[in-house]
Amino acid sequence: KGWAVYYPQTNGQQTFCGNSSILNPRDAVSMAVWMRADATASTYQWVIARDDNSLGRSFAFGPRYAADSKLWLQINGGSTLVGNTAVSKGVWHFICATGSAASGWRVYLDSKLDGSTSFVLPNATTGETTVGGRTYSGSELVFKGLISDAMLYSRVLMQIEIAKLYQLGPGGWLARKRRRVYSIPAGVI
Repeated sequence: KGWAVYYPQTNGQQTFCGNSSILNPRDAVSMAVWMRADATASTYQWVIARDDNSLGRSFAFGPRYAADSKLWLQINGGSTLVGNTAVSKGVWHFICATGSAASGWRVYLDSKLDGSTSFVLPNATTGETTVGGRTYSGSELVFKGLISDAMLYSRVLMQIEIAKLYQLGPGGWLARKRRRVYSIPAGVI
């Protein structure tokens, strides 16, 4: 559907987005993406992550098919938020994680709140932000399936914004932006 990238779950096949400070949000973070995991996906399927071999993980987000297939947000390699609903394979899903120290953290599955908690902010790292997997201390956990419209914000998304992004469907945000990739400023949606 629309614009999507297929990730074959091969080491080194994730998209490396660079280590710009823009991709290293600290005070507030939101990650949103359309994904369709392959029917044979069986490990932790990190969809978006930021890692650093010397400082550790900053954040990682995606379904954990190695366990219970629920959404899993991990901050700083230890603090975790697990969703309540299994993320089925072979079906397009819109997943979102958003939070700050002030607001707490929430994960959404298909625009519906699926879990919430309160924990620390991500570490500042010098590593790269990746889509379709993560690399940490020489090991890789990579996604298997299709990813579209991966978005990273340095602010907390409101539920109405998450619902509007969901309504666009997979490939809808990129198609709406005429193939240009840039962030949506606050208040545009």
